[in-house]
Amino acid sequence: MHQLTAYRIAEAEDADRWVPANGGTETPFTFQRRVYLYVYNHATGQHGWLGPGDIVYRDFRTGEML
Repeated sequence: MHQLTAYRIAEAEDADRWVPANGGTETPFTFQRRVYLYVYNHATGQHGWLGPGDIVYRDFRTGEML
């Protein structure tokens, strides 16, 4: 599913799942040889970074998880 579509569906359903942030336009980036994606959860209103192992981090630099 396209990121923008996933974002809009989650937004409409107020879904409790992580989708690419900023309207679905975020793109992955690399930090210390690991790939992360800035994500948003519509149901909780939280932002985080989706990283290796599908773990959502509050701070990807320190490894603090949500």
